[in-house]
Amino acid sequence: CRHQTPTYKADRRCRIQGDVSCTAWLSETGSNLTQSQAIQGSIDRNRLFYQNLFSSGPLEGVIDPSVATYLNAYEIYELVSYQYEHNETVYKGLEDANNTLNILRANAFDLERAKTSVNTTSTDIALKTLYSIAGRTLAYNVANAFNGTVAANGASSKMTLMFGTLRPLLSFLSVGGLLTRENVASGPLSTLPDHGAAIVFELVSQRYASNSGGFPSADDLSVRFYYRSAAALNGTFTDYPLFGSGNDGPSIPFMSFVRQMHEKGTSPTGWCSICRPEGTAPWCGYIPNDSEDPKCPPSSSSGMSPAVGGVIGAVIVLGIIGLVSLALFALGGFRLRRSGKPERNATLGGFKGAER
Repeated sequence: CRHQTPTYKADRRCRIQGDVSCTAWLSETGSNLTQSQAIQGSIDRNRLFYQNLFSSGPLEGVIDPSVATYLNAYEIYELVSYQYEHNETVYKGLEDANNTLNILRANAFDLERAKTSVNTTSTDIALKTLYSIAGRTLAYNVANAFNGTVAANGASSKMTLMFGTLRPLLSFLSVGGLLTRENVASGPLSTLPDHGAAIVFELVSQRYASNSGGFPSADDLSVRFYYRSAAALNGTFTDYPLFGSGNDGPSIPFMSFVRQMHEKGTSPTGWCSICRPEGTAPWCGYIPNDSEDPKCPPSSSSGMSPAVGGVIGAVIVLGIIGLVSLALFALGGFRLRRSGKPERNATLGGFKGAER
């Protein structure tokens, strides 16, 4: 998808990571959320833990004390986890390493969940939509990708990949009604996703294609959802019912799936209205023709509707019975600069490189 406006000529792909450039979300999570009673309580309870972690032992002085706080829980978890895996000094010298990493991981999960979903008891629909904007942006694109495949009777878009960071994936789990009390108590959905985590949407039909190669009708299609929290060699995909559709098993009728994905999803126009990017998202200022999307003008090489935020991608695989799969792989990584010192270049090998 290419932007061809008089004021913004740089080509770039349409994006799915709805929190990026979303000024309203950044403002809300950076001010109101951090001042909430729950977050302030977490800051106070973890203050000494973070300060001690970076004021003694092998991590002493690695980051400035001012950023050693629960408010940077995810970035700190990424930093310490990476150092533990690749830095022999940290590996041997980190006191009570397993417990420390577990606390860091749990804090990161709690804070990222708070940033991507509002308490379900809240009646403020606008606030719920803002917090889950990353997942809603993804939902809109997933539904459009499926619609395109079904409309073409499986003749196109047989495989589509979406690559993004943690937040669209985690936010969609909330939007899809998957972060239930039971799911967050134990199992894959109860912990922070690792790099390489994936969600898969599989379009299936019990009705085989005819000898003439006909594609099943929309009424004969259903969608299954799978989640894998890590890219480990022994990792498995677990299926979950979307939108509380568990009474019908792990699948949901295709038409119901698309309707709910569009109801809960956020279109490009809606994203601009909700996020109020204030100049940081030039596509919101584009004035389209009647046939064009207001956020990302169509190109001759792509029939997918656009979305905002990270690099586009997802999987659709067409099989003999009309099997279509759509997957999002969450990849990411953050680094904090060493206080007062330049960053060092890190290699992928690192400590225990050959073993890993």
